[in-house]
Amino acid sequence: MVDRLSEIAVVTGSDYLENTKKAVTLIGGMDKYVPKNSKVAILANPQSNNPGTYTKPEIVRAAIQMCKAAGASEISCIGLLSTPIALLCSAMILKISWQSKKPMNMD
Repeated sequence: MVDRLSEIAVVTGSDYLENTKKAVTLIGGMDKYVPKNSKVAILANPQSNNPGTYTKPEIVRAAIQMCKAAGASEISCIGLLSTPIALLCSAMILKISWQSKKPMNMD
C-alpha cells in the first residue's frame, strides 16, 4: 500500500483563471508537477452538452499558461479533437505561444 497525502486546495471566487492559478500555487506550483522540457497532455472534459460536467475554458487556459511557465516543451490537448473545448484548447496553446514569441511543438 502506498502512503500518500492528498493535495487539495480550495479557493473561492468567480474568476476561474485566477482561482485555478491560486489553487495550483497552494499545492506547490505547476513546476512541482511539470519538469522543464517535459511533454504535457491536457485532457479537458469535452462534455459541453451537459452543463456543469465540463471543464471551463478559463481553467484550461490557466493550465496551459502554468505548464508553459513551468518550462514544458510541448503541450497537447487530447481527447475528441472535434469537440469545441478541444478546438478551443488548441487555439489557446497557439495564442499563448504566439504572445510569448516562442513556438510550442504541437505534434
